[in-house]
Amino acid sequence: MNVVDVGKAVGARVDELIEEIPIGIERVHLQSDDVDKAVSSFLISLAQAVAIGLVVLNVPMGPRMGMIIGSGLILTILATFIWLATFGIDLQRMSLGALIIALGMMVGKSIVVADGASVRMAKGMSRLDAAIDAAKRPSM
Repeated sequence: MNVVDVGKAVGARVDELIEEIPIGIERVHLQSDDVDKAVSSFLISLAQAVAIGLVVLNVPMGPRMGMIIGSGLILTILATFIWLATFGIDLQRMSLGALIIALGMMVGKSIVVADGASVRMAKGMSRLDAAIDAAKRPSM
């Protein structure tokens, strides 16, 4: 069970027992409310960041390259959430932080690879060779 589910269960049980609880004792604050709010606000911020990133990528790199990088970013985010849901991994503050760091690294590498492939194609390499060579350079 995650924190949000436990908070809902505790809140439901307190509501059931409200008649038996002595006067003056009341629920002041549940941590689960903060966690739920943090996850919800993160998902909104993530959607905004992806939208802004796609717009910003389209300006200097052109719409074609922006769409290639942007679609890779969106598909990666979608695959990550599907993977997390499949294995029952809840979004916690640590996993959200790790996701932010990973997405930042992915966007940076995507730009490097896309730009490298573009430069190699401009020099006359085939699309496949340019993409493979551009991906091999920063791979490690």
